[in-house]
Amino acid sequence: MTTRSLGFVSIFCVLALLPITAFAEEEAETQAADQSTQQAIDDAKETTNDAIEAAKQTILDAIDRAKEITSSTLEAERDATERALDEAKEATKTLDQASEAAREVLERAKQATSEVLDKAKEAVQGFSELAEGQSMDIESDGQRGEADVKNLVERSYQYVAMYNVNNKFAAKQGGWNTCDPDTELKDHTMREIARPNNDTLYLSCLIDLRKDPVILEIPAFDSKYVSLMVTGYDHYVNIPMSTRLGDFRKPEKMLLHSARTKGYDGEPVEGVDRIFEATGDFVSAVFRIMPHASDPERFKKIVEQMKSLKLVTLSEYKGGAPKPIDDVAFPPVGETDADVFENNLLEVMQFVFNHTTFDPENEMDQAVLAAYEPLGIEPGNPYHERRVANLDGKQIRQAAERIQRQWLTNATALDDLRARVFQPKGETDLEAVVAVSVVGPRGIPQEEAVYPQVSTADGEQMNAMHDYVIRMTKDELPPAGPFWSLTLYDLEQGFFIANDQKKYSVGENAGMKLNEDGGIEIYIAAEKPGGVPEENWLPIERKDLDLSPQFRVYVPDLEKMETWETPKAEKVSG
Repeated sequence: MTTRSLGFVSIFCVLALLPITAFAEEEAETQAADQSTQQAIDDAKETTNDAIEAAKQTILDAIDRAKEITSSTLEAERDATERALDEAKEATKTLDQASEAAREVLERAKQATSEVLDKAKEAVQGFSELAEGQSMDIESDGQRGEADVKNLVERSYQYVAMYNVNNKFAAKQGGWNTCDPDTELKDHTMREIARPNNDTLYLSCLIDLRKDPVILEIPAFDSKYVSLMVTGYDHYVNIPMSTRLGDFRKPEKMLLHSARTKGYDGEPVEGVDRIFEATGDFVSAVFRIMPHASDPERFKKIVEQMKSLKLVTLSEYKGGAPKPIDDVAFPPVGETDADVFENNLLEVMQFVFNHTTFDPENEMDQAVLAAYEPLGIEPGNPYHERRVANLDGKQIRQAAERIQRQWLTNATALDDLRARVFQPKGETDLEAVVAVSVVGPRGIPQEEAVYPQVSTADGEQMNAMHDYVIRMTKDELPPAGPFWSLTLYDLEQGFFIANDQKKYSVGENAGMKLNEDGGIEIYIAAEKPGGVPEENWLPIERKDLDLSPQFRVYVPDLEKMETWETPKAEKVSG
């Protein structure tokens, strides 16, 4: 019962008793004479008073009881209220914490959104500039200015050439993280690379470094010449091992990784002798091994040594399972580099950018990135045809073909660039890299080999409509270390000249015979001239086909190479 209810009860009781008291007093005054009546009145008063007292006591007891109940109820309510307040305080504290966390998340979301919007604005601005012809000189039909196209093609050539080469080899030998050892010298069916050699055996490993480092377990080789070349899509050439450096005398293990290889930061691995960081995720590791073809038993031994090389991922090396690498979609390769330039240059370059290490301090690296940024191609982006610029493929192809002709028709091009070709990043330049990417990718630097081009005595382009002879006395032979060779290619594509004799080069491994004076005469002819050893004859078919003979001089005496003159081809018929 509440305090307000008790008050109503008290007032009611008092009001109820008032008429009874008034009536008794009035009767006493009017019938005072009647003693018996008076006594009755007195008795009634007493009884009434007793009743009143009893009623009062009952009311007081009720009030006290009501107070006790009220007090107890209030205490319980206070306890409940205090508990509720405590719970409310705790809930408020939790709410404050949640609010703070929410504010932090919101702030981060705002920042991320701002960054995304900034990038979007930059992209929109870039595309706007592109559409307006401000980033590049763009005609209304989508063509670019000649200078911009030339710059784009030259900056791209090393990547296009190596993308084509490495991916073709991977497809031919069964995919990535595979090795393919030659068991015989190459012939005219070799079409994956321009200007292959025909006097060493290749042991070609195509390596995917995205998910896991790869370990090559390399055997010792019983050969006068072995080298290991590593290069990615950027076509910068590294020679981490060579007999010139004293390697391959004993078995070794080499671990390869890139800056993006997952789960590996370059730490030593027990049992691994060498660690090499490649500049790309997809690289070729190519061994060149002199086979000593004139010694059949040694040749066979070298082939078996090549077959014993093993490629394992770091996970497998540690006893685990290899990580799957079939989750990548490669853009199509081209039958020729010009096909890529025409058909899918931007798609290929986006893929290359995503799997290549670019040095912020390297001028060539930054120049190619700058050339592609206004076209919507940047490292880390997915490729979407609708989000990149429109290129005129025919125009790009024509520019690439002009650059090809420029270098293929300059017979002394590589001689003039000798010290700068096939070098690591930072030790070469654009001219040298473009030249070797056109003439023949995946060569090795001058310390390992030089590649003098043969021109004609009359200055005309060599053609299969004529026969030629190349003469050298003993003193005019190339100043080679292990060996030298002369290989014949067609000029345009750089492939071996097909012939029934399967004779594509002259040298110690493909066969040659020196004359009595220690010199040699090498004939390029449709028919073998009388008295000429078959080993010294390079067959051709009589047709209109431009020819391109090329020397290889392995581990040359570079001092003597400064004064050595490449012999000229003399026309002997036609």
